[in-house]
Amino acid sequence: MDTKANPLEKLLTVNQKLVEPARMVADELGETSKNARRKLNRAIQVVGMAKVVALVGEARKHHGTMMVRDGSRPRTLGGCFFELLFRELGADMDRIQKPIKPKPVG
Repeated sequence: MDTKANPLEKLLTVNQKLVEPARMVADELGETSKNARRKLNRAIQVVGMAKVVALVGEARKHHGTMMVRDGSRPRTLGGCFFELLFRELGADMDRIQKPIKPKPVG
């Protein structure tokens, strides 16, 4: 029996560990779209769960007062979170919006 771990299995295990926390954060933010949930999963990968939780707390403080860019309405709780995440990451936001490619193994 081969004792080496399959790199794909390892990657799947890591992603499965992130899916449930991302789902919980998405539910907390009221985000239902697959795209938003994918971004939350990647946010946890990039900035870590502690930072995501901190940003959710900040989003709660701004919810109802942070307006969309054109000023026509207040942002949703999820919109506040993603705006704060964007401000935090700046140009690095591409790391959240584009899929993260696994590092080559070996």
